[in-house]
Amino acid sequence: MPLKLDCPKASEMEARALMAALTTAEPEVTETVPPTDPTRDPALLIGLATLILTIPGAVLATLEIKDRLDRREVKRTLEALKAKLAETEGSARLTLPSGTSVELARTSTDAAVDLIIKDLSQRS
Repeated sequence: MPLKLDCPKASEMEARALMAALTTAEPEVTETVPPTDPTRDPALLIGLATLILTIPGAVLATLEIKDRLDRREVKRTLEALKAKLAETEGSARLTLPSGTSVELARTSTDAAVDLIIKDLSQRS
C-alpha cells in the first residue's frame, strides 16, 4: 500500500523513520513548496477574475435600480396631474425639451413616462 507524506526537509528523516516503523515499505516523501510568485497563486487569480467579471453586472443592476426610481417618480407626478385634469375636465399638452409633444388626456401614463424618460436620457 503506497503512502505519501508531504513534509518540509527538517522533518523528512523523522517521517521516514515513522513510516519505516509502521510499515515495511519505504515511504514516498515529497516536499511541499510554497509558490514563489504570489501573483501566480491559482486561488488569487480565480478570485480576481471573479471580481472583475462581477463588476459589469453590479453596474447594470445599479443603473436599473436608478431607472426604476426615476420612472416611479415621474409616474406619480403624471398620475397626480392626470387625476387633477380629470376632476376639472381639462386637458394639457406636455412639450418636452426635445420638441416632442404629449397630450396627457389621450396618452396612457406608461407611454408618457416612457417618452419623458427617453427625452431625459437623450439630454444627459
